[in-house]
Amino acid sequence: MKALDELREVFRREGPYLFYESAAGVRTLFHVFRIPMYLRIVAAEALQHPERANWRTMDTDLDARMMKDTCEKLRKKLT
Repeated sequence: MKALDELREVFRREGPYLFYESAAGVRTLFHVFRIPMYLRIVAAEALQHPERANWRTMDTDLDARMMKDTCEKLRKKLT
């Protein structure tokens, strides 16, 4: 992929994706959204908390706190 503008066309043509660009500028697209909650399952397993993968059974208060904390950390990194 040469330009980020191409992402619109990728989405139109292939559907949802995860885009990642490394610190070295290497760009990668992952088309994994055909499996419901795939990224959540992978993240929960990587964090050794597979019980957190299913949003239907996840403790809603804990889930909300974790999402808020993650967003705050991301905002700090962007400023």
